[in-house]
Amino acid sequence: MEIYLPGNKENTMGSSMKLINSPQFGETIRRLRSETGLTQEQVAAKLQLLNLDITRSQYAQIECGTYNIRPEELCAIKQLFNVSYEMFFKEIEVPGEDFDYTVMIPTKK
Repeated sequence: MEIYLPGNKENTMGSSMKLINSPQFGETIRRLRSETGLTQEQVAAKLQLLNLDITRSQYAQIECGTYNIRPEELCAIKQLFNVSYEMFFKEIEVPGEDFDYTVMIPTKK
């Protein structure tokens, strides 16, 4: 997952920071919503009550892993589902995580 820092690639919503979503990230959010028994429409409405400009369609894209979520949206979703930030990222696989970085240095005889 990439993180754009302030000043890089401003998105259409006017925020200059965004996180690139992933299918695993979206699946975690979908699971959290399902566990609470809320519909996508209900979640979007609750996020709107937290002063986020988000539609049900945009929220659905978050769950599909195709929406560039902004940090303020992630904070609001965390608050809504009452979970830690770690919960969002625990299912994401890091490429090369199992790679053995041990370097063999030949010794001179």
